Amino acid sequence: MSNITLSSAPPGPPAAPKATTKRAPKGTIAIEEAVLNPSGVAWMAATASLFNPSSSSSGGNPLQHLHGHTTQLLDIHSTRLAQMDAYGVEYMLLSLTSPGPQGQSSPLAAANLAREANDWLAGEVSKNPARFGALASVSMHDAEEAAGEVRRAVKELGMYGVIINDYQEVAGGEGGSGKKWFDTE
Repeated sequence: MSNITLSSAPPGPPAAPKATTKRAPKGTIAIEEAVLNPSGVAWMAATASLFNPSSSSSGGNPLQHLHGHTTQLLDIHSTRLAQMDAYGVEYMLLSLTSPGPQGQSSPLAAANLAREANDWLAGEVSKNPARFGALASVSMHDAEEAAGEVRRAVKELGMYGVIINDYQEVAGGEGGSGKKWFDTE
């Protein structure tokens, strides 16, 4: 809200507005803020070129491929919380970074990744529930299994809902893979 001051000064060009701070209004809630569970570091190393085209993945130690973006995704309770305080963000809904389980072509691997990530994220949120909440991840290989994981995440883990990409990586013919898109037809 800006303050307007009336004066009896002669008309002229309007005064430039005062600079304002970039702090978000009190009560700001950030939704769908990406995080990466530590077990996802190997995946980030394998796909580092998506985030940093000059990098290449040659196996070995996955930590050697960490870059600034990955480090930020891994952080919840340190720099992220300090930035929330600095910019007036009181609450943040966290979610696993894309593509998560929807980037797994194996139904079993995708379902396991979703459960593991949801359990980990619920544990992180429980460390500071006044500042963080979470959205669950699911595999979309099997709609009934996905619905069951959403129920578990909401009822047992205390998550507020689910985040779904618009596709699921699926196994293709001859050992390849592709994407099944979930758009309207």
